[in-house]
Amino acid sequence: MSHQAIADAFAPAEAAYREKVMQHTWGHLAPERAKSYPGKMVFALGEYGDYVPIHVNFEGLDDSPWFFQDMMDFIVSHTETPGIFRFEGKYVNHQFIGEIHAENLAEGNQDSPLPLL
Repeated sequence: MSHQAIADAFAPAEAAYREKVMQHTWGHLAPERAKSYPGKMVFALGEYGDYVPIHVNFEGLDDSPWFFQDMMDFIVSHTETPGIFRFEGKYVNHQFIGEIHAENLAEGNQDSPLPLL
């Protein structure tokens, strides 16, 4: 039996154990179902492909592994070209609902003064 076959055999049990540990460790920080958290975030896609949350603030929402994963999935799925972006809206049921604005920070641009926070 190959190493991969053994790993595949134990994968479901490992995933269930990992989820259980996350719940016991950070479960009290998990976003509540059907609760709307208004807020905003500023994030960037760097020139070399790095996705970076710069500032995140959603009222009443603590950081958690679930929120971080949802945030990173959102950032990756909504950025195609390098730049700085601002989201304003809400986070509800593991989804971000609102508007994204690309910030034009070209030299001499007075339309989008920093700070964006």
